[in-house]
Amino acid sequence: MNREIGKAIPLNYSPALATSLVLEHVFEQKSEISKKFAEELPKRSDPLIRDLIEILIVNWLSMTSVINMTPEGRVTLPPIASPTPKIRSLEIIEVLKKFGDNSLLKATDDPARMFIPHAKVIIPDDVTIIARRYEPKGLEISMGVKDRTGFNPIFTRIMGGKPSGSELVLKGSRFSPLEALVIRAFVERISDGATMFLWLSGYTPLSVGTNNIVCMEKVIEGKELEELRKWIEIDCVLLIGFKMRGWLFWHQRFAEWYRWGEAMLAHAKQYFNFSLYFKHRRPFKHD
Repeated sequence: MNREIGKAIPLNYSPALATSLVLEHVFEQKSEISKKFAEELPKRSDPLIRDLIEILIVNWLSMTSVINMTPEGRVTLPPIASPTPKIRSLEIIEVLKKFGDNSLLKATDDPARMFIPHAKVIIPDDVTIIARRYEPKGLEISMGVKDRTGFNPIFTRIMGGKPSGSELVLKGSRFSPLEALVIRAFVERISDGATMFLWLSGYTPLSVGTNNIVCMEKVIEGKELEELRKWIEIDCVLLIGFKMRGWLFWHQRFAEWYRWGEAMLAHAKQYFNFSLYFKHRRPFKHD
């Protein structure tokens, strides 16, 4: 993610596209937020990062009921059918408010512009949404280099204990075969993103120094290196699972609920799995 303009890559990775839609709009309206990101490497526990992750979780939930496509119009994921005929449609912002105040939503006079037009969160009618936030209880470290401008962090990450994070629970009603489906996400690491940007741009970094990055194809230094230092890498962990009420195995829709839970897990795995883009990288062309 470019911390000066809010752009994230690759745009054919859905969470990056959603991040760009949100941050580019927020940075245009609130220059102090972009300035804060540009001045220093954000911390894992930064409320802005937490609020961004919550938006990505809820945005994913809205995408489970529609066809997912790349910017070129290629279908990547089909919609997931509801396990029950009756469904409820919720506004994305309405669901986000269950977490509490969101600084990114408050930073713009028209939060709806940050999302795909007409996007909704569609859930089975007998499901209740519960949102929680967790405070960090662990050891966090930062490493960096010191130069004439002071200490410049290269990365910050959690080393142990309980990470912070946000959790969204889809809780089934009393006599639903589904007990709950839980999505929890937390940031494990934030680092300088120059090397990752080069990988995604088709280069092969061999060594990284304070004044240059040596790639197999060329040496990056000077003004070009300064521009690359504007990019950061956010490493987020997503945990998702569901639990059925086994004693309701006789329920006429038990199989439908189970298949729905499995489909939600498979959808999340493909939607959020960045390793596929890294392993089979396609050069990202930039101006």
